[in-house]
Amino acid sequence: MSNSNRNKALSTINLADFEHQESEPSKAPLNLFDVDIWKGPMSEAVSWVVLQTTNKPQSSQLSQTKIGFVNANNLNISYSSRTLTEHYRKCDRVFADGSGVMLASRLTENSHSRLKHNINGTDMFPFLCDALEISGGSIYLLGADKGVAEQVAKNIKITNPKLEVAGFHDGYFSDDLSCRRAIKSINRSNPSILLVAMGTPMQEFWLDKYSNSLKVPVVMSVGGLFDFFANKVSRAPSLLRKMGLEWTWRLANEPKRMWRRYILGNPLFLFRVLKESFANKKSLHRTNISSTTQRLLKRSLDLVSACLGLILLSPLLLMIATAIMIESPGSPLYTQLRVGKNGKLFKFWKFRSMVTNAHQLRKTNDYKNDSAGGVLFKLRNDPRVTRIGHYLRRYSLDELPQLWNVVSGEMSLVGPRPALPEEVARYSEEDKARLKVLPGITCYWQVSGRSDLSFNQQIMLDKQYIDTCSFWTDIKILLRTLPAVLSGKGAY
Repeated sequence: MSNSNRNKALSTINLADFEHQESEPSKAPLNLFDVDIWKGPMSEAVSWVVLQTTNKPQSSQLSQTKIGFVNANNLNISYSSRTLTEHYRKCDRVFADGSGVMLASRLTENSHSRLKHNINGTDMFPFLCDALEISGGSIYLLGADKGVAEQVAKNIKITNPKLEVAGFHDGYFSDDLSCRRAIKSINRSNPSILLVAMGTPMQEFWLDKYSNSLKVPVVMSVGGLFDFFANKVSRAPSLLRKMGLEWTWRLANEPKRMWRRYILGNPLFLFRVLKESFANKKSLHRTNISSTTQRLLKRSLDLVSACLGLILLSPLLLMIATAIMIESPGSPLYTQLRVGKNGKLFKFWKFRSMVTNAHQLRKTNDYKNDSAGGVLFKLRNDPRVTRIGHYLRRYSLDELPQLWNVVSGEMSLVGPRPALPEEVARYSEEDKARLKVLPGITCYWQVSGRSDLSFNQQIMLDKQYIDTCSFWTDIKILLRTLPAVLSGKGAY
């Protein structure tokens, strides 16, 4: 996170102003699996947390503020653990941590009231340190492996030299006596905030058991936060974080530890959200629920499948790129402007299967179009295609980079193929119906003859998809795509 971004965000934090705002009615929280999740922005979240540190407890925990963060994994655990659910219900505030909770809000609430801010602890921590440095507060770091909290304390001294780190301790205790000693040490250090990083549900259960003994104004469970700020685990690039795909980075870096959480846990979480959505919306019109559910299921299928595809196929993608560059110097990737949903233009990615000057050669040579209908331009034996390009086209391997278009939301796995602007310019009004949905990597005509079909046949099959599209239709088309691709029929 850049210093300019932190300074900009920090400039919006005004404790006095926020204290006044607290008296105003706030939006109703998002409720998932009986857990209330706060909806405000990061600046208000940090201001509120720091404001609680001025409320010093004396002999009891009655004035102690408890703060939690929930993501898809936490909520999956709480779904099966009433004890964890009760912990979150006792928290003064629970923040939304991750794109899974944001996605769940889109299903369970309307556009005016849905969750708009991702307040995860890893993003909050730098802002919190900045605000505590200004207010004169202090923190105690409890949790993670031996040496990790200590390294976080050292790093804080570099980024926030005026912030007091009251102490640190790892998250492992040999017995209850050693735990009680650590609690005494925490109380003697008199921190403003105690960060507990033991992972869910251990950290929440630990706080339930020992919070009565803690004389700290604010206690906050923060999961794996220390590992990030000790530089033990790397954060995803900012682009992935902005797209809500940080989980793919963690899966790629720690597949053995994270595969259950993401590959099994994310679909399970979405299923449970859908189940709750149906239960909560019985009074709504059935088709409205179906439409919302289908859109969520389709996007979930696209996002999970495309991310996993990019990760699992990365060795193959690298080999293809290398082979292209060895045969034909130049970039292995090729981009074009294509027309997407509602006529919106987007950058379309492919592996380059032709020589680098293919576009110029088309202008200077009188090539005969082998595609019936005159709208599309296809050559059965195109002389501009390289040797490796023939194989890529035959088995549709040149289309694999479009998984990134799917991740970006510009395309779907299943939908009408995106057309060139000059092709769309020749569409009839009836043909433009295929622009009503997201374009896709595969669809009916890709599994029914591919380029051997005329343009009119392609349009007919695309309209059939638009009229009958559903989550299960997409699954059926995807299952038919692999045999169609392996056969190589109609590919040129």
